[in-house]
Amino acid sequence: MKEMIAFPALVVLLLSTAIISSLVTTALPHMPEYWDAFKSRIRRVFTRKPKMDMVDVVIIAQLQDRIDELEEQVNNLATNHYRRERNRKNNIRRDVREYLEELRK
Repeated sequence: MKEMIAFPALVVLLLSTAIISSLVTTALPHMPEYWDAFKSRIRRVFTRKPKMDMVDVVIIAQLQDRIDELEEQVNNLATNHYRRERNRKNNIRRDVREYLEELRK
């Protein structure tokens, strides 16, 4: 009775060993590629940065808006300063022309 159970088990064991060895033999040339990909994926899991909280995202958005507002203010101040300087120079030129006209008379 034991021989009747042992023989099919032995056949199944031999066939499974043959199938596994043939699979390993055919897959062996490709193993380094998959192994490197597997190792890099495992490394990424442990070196990944934690995701940002929504609070941080909202704070960053508010700070970005504030930066944009301040940049606009600086640009406006620079434009106003340039315009005042140009007007001042034009006023000086006009005063010099008027003074020269008075001297000619």
